Amino acid sequence: MATSKTVNAEEFYAKDVPEYMRVYKNFKPEAETPLIVKPVVSAERALSAVADVVSGARDDERRFNKKLMKKISASGVKPTVNKVYQSVLFTFFRTRAVEYDYYYNYNGDRIHISPKRISVNVGYGEFTAAAQCFTGDIGVSDRASYTWENVTDDMLTTAVDDGYVIANVRKSDIDNESKESMRQYNAKLKSWLMALEQEKLGKARTMSDVTIFDKEYDYDEEIMLVPYILVSYDLGKRIVTFPVNALTGHIDGALINDPAARFDYDEQLIEPSFSVPILLFASVAMIVLGGVLYSLYYLKQKASYQSMCLRGYTVNELRKLL
Repeated sequence: MATSKTVNAEEFYAKDVPEYMRVYKNFKPEAETPLIVKPVVSAERALSAVADVVSGARDDERRFNKKLMKKISASGVKPTVNKVYQSVLFTFFRTRAVEYDYYYNYNGDRIHISPKRISVNVGYGEFTAAAQCFTGDIGVSDRASYTWENVTDDMLTTAVDDGYVIANVRKSDIDNESKESMRQYNAKLKSWLMALEQEKLGKARTMSDVTIFDKEYDYDEEIMLVPYILVSYDLGKRIVTFPVNALTGHIDGALINDPAARFDYDEQLIEPSFSVPILLFASVAMIVLGGVLYSLYYLKQKASYQSMCLRGYTVNELRKLL
């Protein structure tokens, strides 16, 4: 039997900013003190919002599976609350030059313009990319919990709020941010070039595509700590966690066995349900054996689900994060 992973809560969480930065600087020695977003939502408000979801007063099947909500409600379990600052990593890109070609449509023809290289004036071609180091909103395709680039100075503070810990950044977060920031930069630069050339072409010609071949740019990096309230229900065989954005009050979804909201979310990971109608049909189609085969299939799917949603941990280990 494979050995399960262990949880050291001190590796997941830092008690203060200096401790957080000591961990972060193992990966980014040049990192500077992070920006800190002020929490707006209280623990009481977060608990009330989650209670509405669990009771069925709020219906959002994509984020909150109805069967799971009914199980939580029927369990009578009281939730635990953790206040956690999660990290958003920013990269600020300044484009100096870019080489690209493009296509436009005119009178039904698709016309190609050969590659050209342009220098970019100061104030143009500047873009911000934001990558969050936590699960995010499971109800939207990009998993973003907020448009973090829109955070303004009046939303910031100089110290972490009482009762909060800080989720540490991992090497994988740095690697993911590097890929995600470049993806966002390329998309924003392409969109900017499309708009640039469209303005020159006028209304009679319509831009259809841009391909970027090369670019020169400078960049800076920044860290921002954003407050989350994690409301968790320990159901014995699994832990269900509702991450509440303490800036907006939005609930990102219902996470299975992810009490720190730090594991990768798998949209395909849906708990199998036992179907009595299918059992009866299988039993009729194949007398005795059909029902047995369906039952074995269900048990296999159930075991596979339990293994995947634990991600190599045991529930007892994951409880250390509550």
